[in-house]
Amino acid sequence: MKTLRLLLVMWLSVVAAMAAWKTGDKLEIKWSGQWYPGVVLEVDGPKTKIRYDGYSAAWDEWVTDERLRAIGTKDAAVAATAEPAKTPATKADATYAWPERPAGAKAGLQGAWFRVETFYWSGRLSLNNQGWFFTKDGRFSKAPTGGFDFKAFAAADQAKKTDGVYWITGDKITLQWADGSKASEYDFERKGDEIVLGGLGAVPAKGFKRGWRLDGEYEGGASFGGGAVANSNTLVFRKDGTFARSSIGSIRSAGEGTTVSAGSQSEAAGAYEFDGYTLTLTYADGTVKAHTVFAFSDEDGEGRPEYIYRDGTMMRNQELKRAAK
Repeated sequence: MKTLRLLLVMWLSVVAAMAAWKTGDKLEIKWSGQWYPGVVLEVDGPKTKIRYDGYSAAWDEWVTDERLRAIGTKDAAVAATAEPAKTPATKADATYAWPERPAGAKAGLQGAWFRVETFYWSGRLSLNNQGWFFTKDGRFSKAPTGGFDFKAFAAADQAKKTDGVYWITGDKITLQWADGSKASEYDFERKGDEIVLGGLGAVPAKGFKRGWRLDGEYEGGASFGGGAVANSNTLVFRKDGTFARSSIGSIRSAGEGTTVSAGSQSEAAGAYEFDGYTLTLTYADGTVKAHTVFAFSDEDGEGRPEYIYRDGTMMRNQELKRAAK
């Protein structure tokens, strides 16, 4: 637990979604509410390395499918002023039949776990925050976005590309992905209520009571390319069930004797609803957006967790952050 908390202090939040693109594909990349044309340089499991058209290699970054779409899906020149009701259609929207599990295969896991995957990119430590969901009958979902409900997941006829089936054989766990990707095999171990996947520990992830209310401010963000691209999101929750959201993004490029930078900012408000592992935000204009969430780390006297995981981003309680200084 201490190791995970130290890693979180340095996070670069990345939503863990399985990539579905190939090297050379032309596409559009979402950054701070706007879509930019680019090209796929490399694909590595859940990460896709892209280059923005017209920008140098210093702007290259690893992204996930939630920020990628086919060219021409929608006018990329129009910047969004609020979060859309639904992410434009991408390969991540596809559904698949559930894979078959070997006869007599053992499963048995039930619940959600939080796992932090570390990797080096451009000489810098990056962290991939992942929520893993398992059902005792052998289904799993890695870092699902848009909310998560165990009953609906167990009864679903179709699976998404981040879903699949698993089985445990001795000290190994095999994950068979629904999209037909090569199965993943990890060393597996149980340590009390924690599990170990591939040598990385995963701690139980706690959902929220339906209708839970709080009074607090949570902030989280990400940066890429040594700070060349950065964004920050803040959610203020109120006990009356309303919220306020603000986001700030910046992009910077330095050349020979010149530095070019740009930024954007947006604000929105509405009503919120916690229910297990789902946070639903209903904006004033009627837009509805669901997120996968869970609590992490210590709680204060009012039951507010230090961190809220939201679709891969760790958002920290700002009051507890100030008190820790």
